[in-house]
Order: sequence, then structure tokens, then C-alpha cells
Amino acid sequence: MNPTPETKMSPEREYIHAQIRTQVQAQSLAQTQAHILSQAHSLETPNSQYPFQNSSSSLTNRIRLPDSAKFDGKVSEYTFFISSMEIFFWGSPETFELDKNKILFVGTHLLGTASTLFRSLISANSPCLENFELLMQEFKNNFSDPSHTIKARVK
Repeated sequence: MNPTPETKMSPEREYIHAQIRTQVQAQSLAQTQAHILSQAHSLETPNSQYPFQNSSSSLTNRIRLPDSAKFDGKVSEYTFFISSMEIFFWGSPETFELDKNKILFVGTHLLGTASTLFRSLISANSPCLENFELLMQEFKNNFSDPSHTIKARVK
């Protein structure tokens, strides 16, 4: 069976048709993926992006807070960092009810020497990792400026 001249395509024409088919399939696949993703997002709970345990709605579930600043261990930034963490804890008390959630949240916002200290606490299996107040005392001992309170009162 020889193809008739009308049905026989040149290699260039076959290539063009193959490219068109590929593009149509890719667009169809992209649309299907976008549809599936939108359905998946509508099924997610508002807190699924956070690895912290949570039982009910809170301030952070209703509004989108900016990510907290990272702390690299600079003494001059310690007070700001701790205040920032306290705002997050205050805004979502159900999420941060457990010490471990607070510790995890703080730990994910560390860089530099602060991150190094945190890793050393993990390596040593420090009790600070089970008690948030102990962790804050450890951070205060290592990163706070004892004269900060005096400077703040003078201003």
C-alpha cells in the first residue's frame, strides 16, 4: 500500500505536526495539573503549611503574618529577635502551646553563631530542647547585652 500523494507528508511537515501535538499535550497536562493543585489547596487545612501542632483557629489563621526575622547571634539584634518571637507566640497561642513548638519555631529562625549554638544543644541532647524557658535563658546568657536594659531606660 503506497500512500496517496495527499496523505504523504514531508519530513518537515511531520515534524511540525509532531511539535503541535506535543505542545497541545503539554498545555493539556499543565491545565490538568493546575486544576488538581487548586483542588488540593482547597482541601488543605489552613495550618498544613506549618509543622506545628494546632487545635483551633488563631490570629495567624485569619491573617497572613510576615515571616519572622532570622537571628544570627548579633548581640545588638537579640532583643528585637526575642520580641519578634513573642509576637508570633502571642498571635497564635494554640499553635505555640507546647514548648517543643516554640523551640522548633525559634530553631528554624537561626543563622550563624546562633544556629551553631542550637546545633550544639541538639548534639548534646540538652534539657533546653524540652523546656522553652531554659532555652531562652541559654540564649540570654550567650547573646543578650546586659547593658541593654540600662540603655533603654536612659533613652
